[in-house]
Amino acid sequence: MKKIRYIILSLLLFINLQILAQINLAPNSSFETIIGSYSNCQKQGIEDTPPWESPTGGSPDFFNTCISQSLNLEHSVPQNYIGYQYPRTGNGYGGFCTFHKNVNNFREYIQTKLTNTLYKNKKYNVKFYVSLGDSICYAIYDIGIFFSDTAIGHPFNHSPLFVIPQISNLQGNFITDKKKWTEISGTYTANGGEKYITIGCFNKDDAHLDTLFVEGEMSSTNPYISYYYIDDVSVTLYEDTAETEQTDIFIPTAFTPNNDGQNDILYVRGGLKNMEIKIFNQWGLKVFETNEQSRGWNGIYKGEKQPTGNYVYMFKATTTQDKEIIKNGVLSLIR
Repeated sequence: MKKIRYIILSLLLFINLQILAQINLAPNSSFETIIGSYSNCQKQGIEDTPPWESPTGGSPDFFNTCISQSLNLEHSVPQNYIGYQYPRTGNGYGGFCTFHKNVNNFREYIQTKLTNTLYKNKKYNVKFYVSLGDSICYAIYDIGIFFSDTAIGHPFNHSPLFVIPQISNLQGNFITDKKKWTEISGTYTANGGEKYITIGCFNKDDAHLDTLFVEGEMSSTNPYISYYYIDDVSVTLYEDTAETEQTDIFIPTAFTPNNDGQNDILYVRGGLKNMEIKIFNQWGLKVFETNEQSRGWNGIYKGEKQPTGNYVYMFKATTTQDKEIIKNGVLSLIR
């Protein structure tokens, strides 16, 4: 019976291989997690949605339905000091300024550390959504995302970051929609080692930045700026590169941590000099990580037995023959 169950689970893996390409490496991607409790939600800065932060002296914002309009109209949802917009998903979204007519070279950016380092020559789907605020009178098209192995920025001023984003909006395609969310997306081939993403308007001072005057509320508190809401940032492994490579390394497709002495712990088998494996549940939460081959996973995370289901692993190692191995796949836990 146990063998039959194992075979069934292994067959189910073929149906669920798409899960691998759905792991989002951008943490708190929809700006839902906040510092403090929702019952006392009086937050307003992007740093209140960790691990997002401002890499410069600017002050990008955080908006959420939990913020009472009676107490903090500036950062409530859907109505706030920039305009009127519902989140694309969830309860919150971020926001940043990309141009200020009365302040020379004013820019704001948001930055976060990815949940996993990007692998060399692997392709990643990159996507985020922006929406121009109702009260805003200027639109731009120069919005993009920059990948780096270290955090970038200058925390004491709000001047532009002069780097070239790997993924950016189409040149000349001014983002003017104030009702719907506009997608900015692309495919990025990693150099390897990238750990951070930064989003904003890069590589241009005001003299070289194209702006478009649009109808806005000139009586608003910030009529002479370009400002965009942002939601649903995602960095996922491109499907075509999500296939497991053929090697002599064995990672089980299923294990049964029920304390019967058989297949209770998930181990990586094979001749390795070094290794790293990370295991994620279906929500993208990392439930296990180790760089020791002798240490396996017993199906427990923070003292709690994890439920039966499919889990995604990301594996990187060097064999005893000095061959670099990268494996990504799905395994099943059954109790």
